[in-house]
Amino acid sequence: NFSPFTLATEIDYNPLPVTLLDFTGKAVDQQVNLNWQTASEVNTSYFVVERSQDGKTFQEVTQVNATGNSSGLQTYQSIDHRPYTGVSYYRLKMVDQDGSYAYSKVIKVNFGISGALGEITLFPNPGNGDVIYFTVNNTEVKIASIHDMLGRSVGYQTSWDADGTMKVTFSERLAAGTYVAILVAKDGSSSS
Repeated sequence: NFSPFTLATEIDYNPLPVTLLDFTGKAVDQQVNLNWQTASEVNTSYFVVERSQDGKTFQEVTQVNATGNSSGLQTYQSIDHRPYTGVSYYRLKMVDQDGSYAYSKVIKVNFGISGALGEITLFPNPGNGDVIYFTVNNTEVKIASIHDMLGRSVGYQTSWDADGTMKVTFSERLAAGTYVAILVAKDGSSSS
């Protein structure tokens, strides 16, 4: 004996009526320039530029109004004036006039600090109090240390991982505040 049944889902597999061609980001001076293009739009309301430090949890940076209805190429731009130091992840939330939305691919923009030792990236920034990572494009760096505002060393590391990252772990969770990161090269030169 079979009883009648119906299979259904609440997941909407219909994509938004917007065709995103490209989404890019580039660190320039003290900001990140974000650009994207659409090939067509039908009832598209706006785009939300979102940023993340870990690539998982995103926060809104700004909204950009969409053309709405277009069968031709549309170009958009937004500027993030407050990018994270280190790696920032960005995505677009493309919102239709009926409130439905979809996300673009996630892009990664490296926003480093340049100094005598080359480009230095420190993350997470702000820190979480437990660990901080450095990446440097100069293989001559041999020491990374973190100091509080009284000059006391609160973290120290002398070895690099195979991927070029140095991890400084703190024996005690650091209190909120301002700290100085110092990198020392094999020749004794330093950058902070």
